[in-house]
Amino acid sequence: MESLGITIEKILYYIHNPDLVLDDPLYPDRKYYVKRVEGRCLKVVVEHREDILTPITVFFDRALRKKGICG
Repeated sequence: MESLGITIEKILYYIHNPDLVLDDPLYPDRKYYVKRVEGRCLKVVVEHREDILTPITVFFDRALRKKGICG
């Protein structure tokens, strides 16, 4: 499989242009920004503090795909 070329610039673009935004049930200051990338769900976990957005982690979430959110 070829590299998807996920860069910092693309991650920032995905945060500002998500396909879906979900709340984190355990951490009220965090949100999940989901972007469909080549039929997969890329989830960016972002912490919100005042006017600052801090990406915590980025990963492909298979559970969202299994739920039919990304296809």
